[in-house]
Amino acid sequence: MKKKLFTIITATSLIVGCNGGGEGTPTVDNQPTAIETQAQYQSALSEALSKAGSMRNVITQPPTPDEITDLATVEGVDSNENGFRDSNERLAWQALDIIPDVTEADYQHLLGLMAKLEPSVPSVADSISEHEIYCDYRALKTEIQDRLSLEMIYEAVLDTDLRRTAFYDSVKPMTTSLVAEVCQ
Repeated sequence: MKKKLFTIITATSLIVGCNGGGEGTPTVDNQPTAIETQAQYQSALSEALSKAGSMRNVITQPPTPDEITDLATVEGVDSNENGFRDSNERLAWQALDIIPDVTEADYQHLLGLMAKLEPSVPSVADSISEHEIYCDYRALKTEIQDRLSLEMIYEAVLDTDLRRTAFYDSVKPMTTSLVAEVCQ
């Protein structure tokens, strides 16, 4: 619901911003002309959304998974069976959508990083390397790192107690000596 509200507010801001910069047809009180009909609104919204974001030119937006089903298990929902949890695909798409000049390789890199955080079922001790995750994160474009901190990615992927517990049962923590190692 929050995502839908944010999308509506953002789209409305885009529409108002496009028409309210003083370049539209002003009324007597110097306000922009209002959108008068539902059809005009839908047309303006469609136009604004078609111009927003760069991911639409790279890859189709992933489906929205059923939240209850997705959060019920460690694995979550992978409706297209591509090995990536749908909620992670969607998060990566949305996060990259506002960054200019992203590529499908950037998207796949971020998905791969997110997948490395996901524990297997059943959990396997030392199967997740924090050092490898850190190095993969550092290899992302600076613009992506500026938009998504590693902490934010951890929080998004490990979004339930079940997932966090499985992760901590699987992780090989980064030690001080590993931090000093150069990422290759």
